[in-house]
Amino acid sequence: MSQSTLFLAARAKICRASYRLAGASWQGASFLSDVALQTMTASLTGGMLLMAAACSMYAISMVLLHLDSIPR
Repeated sequence: MSQSTLFLAARAKICRASYRLAGASWQGASFLSDVALQTMTASLTGGMLLMAAACSMYAISMVLLHLDSIPR
């Protein structure tokens, strides 16, 4: 086997390994991106629910304070 044949065979193996590693890397990045997006969505949804609860508690307390200040 000549040196150029060995070089071409090694180059082909390196190319195949490189493509496999790149594919695995993209799959890992895609998975992490999906997890980050789901976490962010859950966090925003939880924050909005807490804000809605705080606003309704504020409105209820304002109504109760208003009712308490009315003379009977």
